[in-house]
Amino acid sequence: MSMKLHQIHGKNRYCGPAAISAITGASTDDAAYAIRCRSGQRFVKGSEDRHVLEALLESGVFAERAYSAPTGKGLTFAQWRRHSKGDRKAGVVFLVIAGNHYQVVSGRRATCGRLREIVSIADKRLKQRARVCAVWKLIAPSKITPPVQPKRMKDRHASARAKARRLAKKHGCLIDVEYMGPDYGTDYWVYGPDHVEADKDYPYEGDHICYHWDDVVERIEDIAKFEASMAKPLKV
Repeated sequence: MSMKLHQIHGKNRYCGPAAISAITGASTDDAAYAIRCRSGQRFVKGSEDRHVLEALLESGVFAERAYSAPTGKGLTFAQWRRHSKGDRKAGVVFLVIAGNHYQVVSGRRATCGRLREIVSIADKRLKQRARVCAVWKLIAPSKITPPVQPKRMKDRHASARAKARRLAKKHGCLIDVEYMGPDYGTDYWVYGPDHVEADKDYPYEGDHICYHWDDVVERIEDIAKFEASMAKPLKV
């Protein structure tokens, strides 16, 4: 199956994810996720070639070693492009590691994470003088499936949780979250300031438990109202 270079896109700026983006059409963010699944990295900066190749294989792209050399002793990128002129045809894509940097080549065009655009393979902005340590010829027998990271579930409690914590800090309350297990869910223990809970008229004496974040917000607002009423002088 004929392959082509894709425009690199996405927020991740490093060359491993960029190479996968150029080859599969995925965003660099999705490509970084595919690498993280294999490397265990929390953030993808540098990428080992085996993790990049495994991610490509998962997308349906096979890699055949086309050139290898000891680090620092191989051809320069400029020398390799001259030597490989006969093999570099339209529809054939190569993954090149030169100067500890991934570059993707097809015919007379190339791209990388530094440039993020498709340019002439002779462009001086590519690492022309860097030593090439490995080159893979990429093959896609069938349709390429770009990697996609799963969408994050929207946290429907985020707003109430943030509000509860903001109010707790403002009014001197304490929130203790206790996970009771899959069968019982989570309990939220809310404690007012000591001087408030010590008042004989405190409405929540001995009652500290809530069952969801909206309940916590309501409880803290009630505590704040009660504290404000304590501060008012009695009318006689």
